[in-house]
Amino acid sequence: MATEQYIQKQIINLIESKFNGYTVNGIFTKSGQSDLHCCIAGRYLSIEVKVPGKKPEPLQLHHLDLVIKSGGLAMWADSVDQVDRFVQHHFPQFAEELSI
Repeated sequence: MATEQYIQKQIINLIESKFNGYTVNGIFTKSGQSDLHCCIAGRYLSIEVKVPGKKPEPLQLHHLDLVIKSGGLAMWADSVDQVDRFVQHHFPQFAEELSI
């Protein structure tokens, strides 16, 4: 099973390479704040990273809710694919063309 740190590195690579975003690892944050703080196309995105099968604690969910209420984007994810889909949904300019 992938570790949380491994998933974080994959997400950072995705945000910075595919979406030309900027990420900061939340290593020096207050308790409950997200693992990753990102800026994509001028919008703030907060990401709480978990290993598959784990869910955020109530305090972590509270902080994600505060970000959303203040106009930012926030999510929790246990895979890079979740983040990829989330970003493409919220930033249509990055949506991949689907071929039929």
